[in-house]
Formats: sequence, C-alpha cells, structure tokens
Amino acid sequence: MDVFGSNGKTIEKLIPEPSVDVIKAALIELYQSHDPKIRDQAQNWLIKFQTLPIAWDFSSKLLLETDIMELQYFGASTLEYKLKHDWTSLPKANKAMVLGSVVNIVKNVNRYQKHVVTRICVALSIITIYTYPDVWKNAIIDVIQLSCQDIRSLTLEPEKRQHNLYDFNKLPIVLEFLSVLPHELKSQDLSASYKAILTEIKIIVDLIYQFLLSILILPNDNYKDFIKMSFKSLSNWIRYVLPSPTILRQLFHLMFQVSLNGDKELLEPLILVLENSTCQLENQSQPSNNTQETEEAFRFAVETSLKTFPIQFKQAMEMQDMQKAKAIFNLFVQFLTCNNQNVFCKEITQQHLEVLLSFVQIGDIETNSLLFPLLEEINGHKGLIEVGKPILEQFLLIVLDRSRVISMYSNQDINKEDDEIKQFRTLTCDAYLLIQNSDLFPKSLFHNHLLKQLEQAIQNNLQEWQFYESMLFYISSLSECMGNEFSEFVPQILAIIPRIPVKSLPLVKMSISLVGKYPFFLKNKPEYLEKVIFDLIPAFQVPDLLVSAGSSFSSICLNSHCAQFLFPHTNKILELCEPALKQQQHNPDIIGVYDGLLRILKNAPNPNELNLPFQRLIGPIVQNLHQLNQANNTKDKPFLLIQLKILNLVSQYIEYDDNGSQQDQEVKYDKTQHPLYLLLKVLLPIFGNLIVTYNTDGEVMDTIAGIYRWFVLFCKGIAYDFLGEILNHITQSFVSSPSPFFFPPLIAFGSYSKLSPEYEQRLAQTISTISHIILNILKQGATLVPAVPVPSPFLEAIDPNYLINFSYRADLSKLYLQLLSVCYKHFPQCLDGNIVRAIDIYIIYNLLDTKDIVTLRCCWSFLSTTLTATKSDNAIIKQQIAPLLDEAIQSHAGKTLIRNLLVGMTSVLQIPLLQHFADIPLAFCTAYPKLFRQEASKILLDPTFPNDNVALGDKHKFLSELQRPNNPMEYRYSIRTFSVLCGNHQRN
Repeated sequence: MDVFGSNGKTIEKLIPEPSVDVIKAALIELYQSHDPKIRDQAQNWLIKFQTLPIAWDFSSKLLLETDIMELQYFGASTLEYKLKHDWTSLPKANKAMVLGSVVNIVKNVNRYQKHVVTRICVALSIITIYTYPDVWKNAIIDVIQLSCQDIRSLTLEPEKRQHNLYDFNKLPIVLEFLSVLPHELKSQDLSASYKAILTEIKIIVDLIYQFLLSILILPNDNYKDFIKMSFKSLSNWIRYVLPSPTILRQLFHLMFQVSLNGDKELLEPLILVLENSTCQLENQSQPSNNTQETEEAFRFAVETSLKTFPIQFKQAMEMQDMQKAKAIFNLFVQFLTCNNQNVFCKEITQQHLEVLLSFVQIGDIETNSLLFPLLEEINGHKGLIEVGKPILEQFLLIVLDRSRVISMYSNQDINKEDDEIKQFRTLTCDAYLLIQNSDLFPKSLFHNHLLKQLEQAIQNNLQEWQFYESMLFYISSLSECMGNEFSEFVPQILAIIPRIPVKSLPLVKMSISLVGKYPFFLKNKPEYLEKVIFDLIPAFQVPDLLVSAGSSFSSICLNSHCAQFLFPHTNKILELCEPALKQQQHNPDIIGVYDGLLRILKNAPNPNELNLPFQRLIGPIVQNLHQLNQANNTKDKPFLLIQLKILNLVSQYIEYDDNGSQQDQEVKYDKTQHPLYLLLKVLLPIFGNLIVTYNTDGEVMDTIAGIYRWFVLFCKGIAYDFLGEILNHITQSFVSSPSPFFFPPLIAFGSYSKLSPEYEQRLAQTISTISHIILNILKQGATLVPAVPVPSPFLEAIDPNYLINFSYRADLSKLYLQLLSVCYKHFPQCLDGNIVRAIDIYIIYNLLDTKDIVTLRCCWSFLSTTLTATKSDNAIIKQQIAPLLDEAIQSHAGKTLIRNLLVGMTSVLQIPLLQHFADIPLAFCTAYPKLFRQEASKILLDPTFPNDNVALGDKHKFLSELQRPNNPMEYRYSIRTFSVLCGNHQRN
C-alpha cells in the first residue's frame, strides 16, 4: 500500500509494510539480536517508519491497544517524534484529531509504566506548547485537574489539608507533565509565539505553584514519592518563571520546613530547587514592580541557607555522604556566582565566603573541585570585590593551601596515583593563573605565600617529601607565562631547591621540571643558564628522570636568546650528551633531548658552522636507519619511529633560506652542500624502501609524510631537486595501500609558484592515478552501505551510474577534494578535465547525502569553486576543463543540480548548513543564469512545492532574489529566510 503525504506526493514503500507485529519484531531484533547487521536493519526500518504519515495512527494504536511496555514506549517516542517534526505541516482537521488522541492517551495513564509515562508527558508538553492558548485555552489547568478538580480551593496550611481532593492514580502523570513542560518550553523553537505563551503562563503561574506546594504538605510517610516529584517540578519551574513574591516566600518557607523537619531524603531536592533559583537571581538585576518583594523572598532563602546548611555539610562529610556534601557545597558556589548585589549585600557575601571556607577546610578533592567556577569569575565579580581585597585575599590563600594539601601524593610511584589528583591540580592552577594575571592583586601574591611556607618548612627540617613536591608543583604551575616582573623569585627558588632536607624520585622530577619554567630569567643570566644546562645533562642518563629533564631542556632552548647563547658551547654540550643519546636511544623520551639540541643548532649563524655539529648529532640517526632498512624487520618499529620522529624535528627546526639571508652575502653558497640537502639525498632511498615495508602502518607513513611536507613547504629550494622522487613515493604508496597520509605533502606542491614541465607531467600522472583509485573505492562504498531513503517526494532515486559514497572513506575524500582544489587554483594544467567533470557530476547527484556533514561541505566547496569554470580568467581552465563541464551541465547535470538545490534549501538541510550550501546556487547563477531561471521557475511555480503553505508571490520574490548573485551575504540571507518560510525552521 502506498502512503501519501499531505502534499499529494507518493512516499516510497516501507518493506515490510508496517503493522503492530512487524514493529514488535523489529524492536526484538534491535534490542535482542547479537548480529550487528540485523540490529542496524531493524533500527533503519524503525527510523524510516517514524517519518511516514501512517506513524501518527500507529503511535496511538501502540499505546492504547497493546500491553507490552516496549511497544508502548516506542509508540510514545514515535508520537514525540511526529509532534516535533511534522506537526506544522498537518492540516487543521488532522491537528484536532491528534490532540484528541493525545488527551485520550493521557486519560488511560494507569496502563503505563514510569518510563512510558515520561515519554507521554514529553509529547503532551509539546502539543501543549503548539496549541496553548489559542486552540487549547486552558491546557495546563486541564491537565492539573485530571488529578485535582478544584485546585483553587487548595490550602498550604498543613492542618487544613484535604487528601480527598486528589486523584492519586492520575497524580504521577500530572506531576511528570509539570516537570517536563518548563524544560520543553525552554528548549523548543517557539519564535514569536514564545512571548504569548509566557504571558498566558504568568497569569496562572501562582496556581501551578500552589498546586505543587500543596503536595509538599501531604503526610511524608504515605506520599513521599509524590512529594519528591513535586520538588522536581518546582526545581524546573523556578528556572523558567517565578511566581508572585507572596507565593515565592511561601515556597521557600514551606520547602525548608518540609525538608528539615521531615525526611532527610528531601534535603537534596530542596537544594536543587534553591540552586535552580539562582538563575532567576541574576535576572533580578532588571527592576520591575515586584523586584523588591522578590529579592526579600530570596534573601530569606539565602539567610536560612546560611543558618541551616553548614551543620548539614559537616554531618555529610562525617558520614561520607558525598552526594549530599557536593550538593550543599555547589549551592553556596552558585549563590555567590549569580552576583546579585541586592540580595547579596556586603555582609551576606562575607558570611557566604566564611561558610565556603569552612566547607573547603574539611572538604576533599570531590567537593572542592566545585569551587572552580567561582574562582574563574572572581576578577569580574563586583560583589566579591566589594567585600574588600584583604578578605578576598585571605580567602584565596586559604583555598590555595587546602588545595595543595588535599592534592599531595600518597606514595612515590605517582604514575599509579588517581588521575583525579592530577586533574584537580591542573584546574586549581589554571584558576589561580587567571587571578594572578589580573590586576586585582599583586602578581607576586601567591609566589610570596608559597615561598614563605617552603622556607619555613626547610628551617623546621620537615621530612615529608610530599609537602615539598606539592609545593614545587604549585610554584611551577603558577610560573607559566611568567615575565620579567617575576625575575626576583627565580634566584630564591634555585637557591632553595638544593636545601630541601629530603629526597624522593617525584621530588627530584618536580625540581627538574621547575627549572624549565624560567627561560625568561635565564636568557639574561648566562652564569645561571650555563649552570642549569650542565646540571640537567647528567639526568638524561637516568630513565626515570629523562622525561622531566628533556622537557625542561627543550623548554629552555625554545627561548631563542638562551639557544643563541648556548650555540658556541655546542661541542661541549654534545660531548656531554652523547653517552645518554647512545644509552637511551631506544627510549622514546630521548626525543625531548634531541628537540632541545636541534633548537640550539637552529641558531647557527651560517650553514658552514652548522655542518659539523649537525653531522655529529644526526649522523648516528641516519646510520640507525640504514641498519633498520637492511634488517627489514617490522619488530624494529618502535626504534624506527624514534628515529623518524627525530628527523621530523630536524625538518621543522633546521632552516634553509631560499633568499640567501642565512649565508654570507660575499660568498655564493652551494645549496647541494647544505646539511639538509645532503640529509634528504641520503634519506629518500631509505624512505622508499620503508614505504614498501611499512605501507599499511599509519604511524610510520604519517611521520615520513610529515617530513616530506615540511621540506616541500619550507625548504623549497632543497626539496625542488627531489620532487620527482617524492612524487614516485607518494604514487607507489597509494597504489599499494590507499591512505590519507601522503595527501598533505602532495597538497603542499601548491606552494610552488612554478614547476618544470617534467614535474607538471609527473604531478598530473600522480593525480590521475590517485583519482581512479579513489573513485573506484567510493563507488564501491555506495554498494556496501544500505541505500539512503530519498529525502523528499520531489526527488527521484539516484541513477545507479551516478551513485557514490564520499563518506565511505571520508579520510580520503576530504583531502582528495582539497588536493583537486589546490591544483585547480595553482596548476590546472595538471588536472584532467574529465576528472573534474566526473567529480562534479557525482557531487551534483549526491548533493543531499547528509551521512557525513563535514565531507559533504568539502564536496559543496569544490563544486561551487568549479561551477564557474566558464567564467574563469585562466586560459587553461577555459580550454581544458570548462567545455567538458559545460557539456554535462547543459545536457543533464544542470537540471538535477537545480532540483537538488531547491529541495535541499527548502526541506532537507538544517538551517546552519545553508550558509555553506548557498555558495553553490550563487556560483551556478553566476555561470548559468538562463538555465537556472528556466528550470528553477518550473519547480518553484509548482503549487505543491515545497508545500501548500508557501504563497506564489513569495516564490516569485525568492526566484528573483536568486538571480541576483551580487552580494553573497544578502544571497545567503534570502535562502535562509525562504527556508524558514517553508517550515524548515524545525530543522534548526
């Protein structure tokens, strides 16, 4: 049976045809099958089913005529999906039927389990939003009255409560609905109707709150679950809209009374309501008629919290009830973060800081981590600043001390310590760095404080290595991005470290790491620099210290002034390092040492002075590669990767200046004698063999490709003599095993202003070879994945001859299209026009294949670039590419493209994608204005396109705007506006 949409277009059959039994079978396969293919097929069928108009009928049938929870849940989820995606396109008569169906489902709530009820409430909330107040005038009150007929007679006085006013069978769905509705109101795209709905809700909001509060005073022993649900609803409503000040005051008073005098389980729901109320505290900065009364109500809640929660927090920590402790701690952080100075006067803010300090001093990492948002906002927090800098300074120093204490390691094998400690340390220091870099306090505040404690501990002969290690860590981390203003501290720190009275491996590591933070000081103090470097070198021979020592060495040498000073000492440094370089050559951490050494060599004043130290340092690496190449044993891969990564550093750090600024201007320098030229000449044959041996190994290929890319981009004069061999390696690798690794060096060819005819021919052959391989892979990919349903009734299924799946190998597709774009711009003579034509046709026919948006955008970009070939100023493009592309556009591809463009922008693509998509019609209208006008008018003037809701005049206007591709910004705006007019805003 064919199913027809509201626009009269036939929708593709779903096989097998939907029925309750088929849906049941699909759900069983989805959740119980062990075969991934069967699960995927079931999931795809169910997803496609939900898009069909007949799913409206089945959603209510599954809920009302079945007793199986999974079927009911799927029915409720389908109803939710249909309401979110298809409600606006329904005729009015159908909307009335759906509304009646939803009301009927709600009335039969006793049939459903809790999970199903939640999904029903989501659907009920959505339809309430769509119909309230114009269609369903009293929607919210009507739902409440399912469980309480006379809500206006409810009392908030416990002694006058009346249990018989409630239908306790219906109460769960009413409370769940009231919990879901405010969340949906905030998340739905309501556009202009939002203000109207909010205005209507404000009229009845006190009734909603009174109903929810009336539940709180029910006897806790018998109705605890209802009371918890009421708290949950209140926490969501208070984020959305406040009641009147009178009800707000009653709300806070009653919640404290119920939570503190009743069941302890209600304390956390109370905290959640208070926490969610803080977003309304921020909104109170805009005065209104009730602002003062509302702030008084909040002030009551805040002051009551100050009296109540310190004891509760202490008890929670003693009982190790971390959930409750974190909730209380976070509440006080949220109170202060909201920064409302009317509620939080100077006195109350100071009291909150004192309470938070009491929490911090008995708290642990789990609780104190919650303080970070407040610490990060201190710089711009007027309320905290007005408390006074001395008080705030004391607060920060106490928090810093406690943070350091609770993040001390418990044993020397810190690698086995919980990552929680490392993360806490990092986040603490990040927050304090923000404060340190502000103008709020002296920049030396935290360093002075920590150094005084460190000095005192040494004087007292404290024997806890954990204390010193944590102290040095915080000093080190707070030394990030230091400037000259901190120079006074560095001599103190360098003098203190040797005086620490206890040793341990973590402490030594931290001491080594610390000295790497001070190149800003060392660059102006040669005597310190020389001592630090020569003290570091012996640590290179100790495996446990190699990471820290190499990192500090590299960090110091990263400073160009330090590296320049060290270059004259290169031979001495290499002599001292050589034992470690040989001894630790199989240790990947040795790369850090090479990093520092190469940064020193980078500062050679000319190639002649670079030759000998370069050969001394890199010669052993080349020899190792020769031996690995001869052994041809893949078990040597770890050692090979170390050598390759060192060579990658060489290509990045050692420079060849094509302009000759590096060499003596009076002496003409022969580039073939440059160390990089000699190195590349030796490496290429080795790399050629490695590419054969390790062609399927991503790490090895990626590293070799990185070396090639760096040479091609930044050592053009040297690399130019070897481009032919590099192209051979790239082609050889891709033919053997298509992978993305060698695309970057190939794309880098675009950085050359000119290539020789021989290189142009080789580049064209490489691109042609790669193109045929990639197209075959992507075409095969289209047959290996399930067919994507046609996304619109206005489109036909794609001709099998033009099927391709660019996302099948997205790693290849994106880089391949980037390569073609670079060549199209810089070396069009290297592009076969038939390849460009084929790629464009494949993109046109698969224009709306949205499986992989990133890849799709790359396709759109390439198409929009090449569509204007006929208008190009480049003679080669006009002669070799434009005629072939023009023939395809004029014969069949142009019409298909126009239809795909119009369908895509009106009903398929999400709004954010249109700004990228719009470049295609912009290019097409520029190149083929007549063809676009003829074909686009045929589609747009179809009364049913894209639906019955778009007026003919709006279509004429849009068509006219499309034919004026002069201003890209206005062009994109026109497409977005028309898309929203067509109802596409739901896809935002």
